[in-house]
Amino acid sequence: KEELFNIIQIKNGKNPKTPKKCSNFTKMFPLKGTLFCCECGHRLTASQIHGNGGIYPCYSCYNPLCARKNKIIAKGDVEPDFMEYLKEITPKKSVVKLFEEVIIRRWKKIGKDFHLAEKQYQTEITELKAKQRRIREMREDGEYDKDAYKERMAEIETGLAVATVSLNESKIEQLDVEATITYATNFVSNLSRIWFDLPPELKPRFQKLIFPQGVSYDKVQKFGTTKLGLIYEIIQKREAEKASKISYVDLAGIGPATNPCHGFVLPLYYRPV
Repeated sequence: KEELFNIIQIKNGKNPKTPKKCSNFTKMFPLKGTLFCCECGHRLTASQIHGNGGIYPCYSCYNPLCARKNKIIAKGDVEPDFMEYLKEITPKKSVVKLFEEVIIRRWKKIGKDFHLAEKQYQTEITELKAKQRRIREMREDGEYDKDAYKERMAEIETGLAVATVSLNESKIEQLDVEATITYATNFVSNLSRIWFDLPPELKPRFQKLIFPQGVSYDKVQKFGTTKLGLIYEIIQKREAEKASKISYVDLAGIGPATNPCHGFVLPLYYRPV
């Protein structure tokens, strides 16, 4: 549910979490926090190198124990490589169709749950208001004295306030489901283009959706094998379900067809912030 919400927020040009002010430095280095050293696993640092009469933006490892410490990776090299890598991990159209089926099924389940909760709170509010009317009538008939009446009405009003808040929380924005699903499938089908078009303040969130643990990089070996985001786990799960019903399913295109740099596997405890 959270992942679907995040995709919709990116569609609307919003950051699912309150974004920090995007500095010029952050705009210049959108992959800061996502890239890790292929040798030691430390997060790469972004910087600008002065030399030969110019300023050169780059990424590098500053781990003092790493053999690649201070070895420069030019921004102009890694970012085009990153876009190519997004193209490589983009699923095939047939697999995206499976993803679309999962989205539709999940969205219907979410809507059903909220609708049931909304009906329950509406029923509770109706019953409490009916009790209010009866208590007023009993007060008029003299069955309640002043103090007892105030006490009972305070209880009802408290219950109404709680039920009303719960009702408002259970309501969700009425979305155009077809448009949302179209964007979700477009999202996983055009990762490279979407990343390129996103404003700088949303790129880190986008990268976190695709690479929750970041990804290692080397100028020669390029990107190392890493864990992909939940949307790909959904795709892989649906593909596995399909494979159990038929004799063979081509799984190519679901995950990244890349080799680890120097056999390095990104540690689970290194996570971008």
